[in-house]
Amino acid sequence: MTTVITKLKAREVDNFCRARRGLPYAFGGAFSTDPKRSTDCSGLVLQTGALLMGRTDWSGNRYGSTESFRLNYPIVFDIGFKRLPAGGVKALGFAPIMLVGLQHGGGGEYSHTACTLFYADAPGGEIKQSVRGIDWESHGNRNGVGVDYYDNARAWNDPLFSDFWYLDAKLETAATPATPQPVIVGPADDQLNMQWNCLGGQTLVEAVAQIRDKVCGTADRSKAGVVLR
Repeated sequence: MTTVITKLKAREVDNFCRARRGLPYAFGGAFSTDPKRSTDCSGLVLQTGALLMGRTDWSGNRYGSTESFRLNYPIVFDIGFKRLPAGGVKALGFAPIMLVGLQHGGGGEYSHTACTLFYADAPGGEIKQSVRGIDWESHGNRNGVGVDYYDNARAWNDPLFSDFWYLDAKLETAATPATPQPVIVGPADDQLNMQWNCLGGQTLVEAVAQIRDKVCGTADRSKAGVVLR
């Protein structure tokens, strides 16, 4: 049975990807709860599928490689991936939340994979069924960057690929969108300078300063404020 992915879970995965875009390529690596840990192409695809499907063993777990798909390794199907039928996406009768393209050359540098996630039109955007989707890929480093989310990432149907799979899951159709959450990418000091949706895009420092101005009755922060009653 096709799994239904909640908008809240989709937002969680979007936050996860945004926190890791810009990382260097790491052959044989695996994403973890540390957003500074990177991975390679197959690690990215398999771990992202596991995250969407709610698996709790994803951190530090590669699951397999690009050739795991070609060789029909059980873990690929356990996560929820299936080979796209001859009729393509239209033959499925629903819009998968994740589509995958693969190049098979025996593994290593001769094989590659990338995917597209169809829960938003752009990173951080409204969670909804998207036609364009967000491309998500770990590739050889370009100017030190190996992990791309949307910009510079290959799509699932890039001409490089000849083997196509889908995650047997779709986005829920509930009308209420999930609430965007801030992406935590570092220690507490970093959070002070992050922009928070619940604060209208302000940082914590800016929000506190604005409250101080209202309470003290002055925007001149070189002077002691006078509270107006």
